[in-house]
Amino acid sequence: MIAQKLVTVVCDAVPGADKFITIPQMQIFLQQLQKKTELHVEEAMRAIILLQRFIARQQKKNAKVIKVSNVGTLIIVSFILAMKLSHEKTHKNQFFANMFGIHLGHLNRSEISFLLIIDFELWADIENYSLLEEVPQINETIITQ
Repeated sequence: MIAQKLVTVVCDAVPGADKFITIPQMQIFLQQLQKKTELHVEEAMRAIILLQRFIARQQKKNAKVIKVSNVGTLIIVSFILAMKLSHEKTHKNQFFANMFGIHLGHLNRSEISFLLIIDFELWADIENYSLLEEVPQINETIITQ
């Protein structure tokens, strides 16, 4: 369900993304994050909210940042930021760069660009997020869904 929402958000915002971003790919991505970082459902929901905020803000600022060639990196960055907000102790960006095969400098620049576009507004009220009603227990992890 979360993978489906993520694909919908991305494909609605990025023309041509539906050829590269699929629900099975997002399920694998989420499972990897859950396995290696203990990603929780609320963090995934927060990441989707941050990604939606990024999409809305880049359009409002007339900055065409998100495109097919970088949407994967922006998805990863949204999840990194969501986990940094939730965990007391988080993995360093080097961990994620290695996990996803991204150069660390590129990941760091992408994270900074993401934050600049959203004006460093990281708070996301997941209690009012519509996906919450569809998720049985917020404390369950992605894999147990």
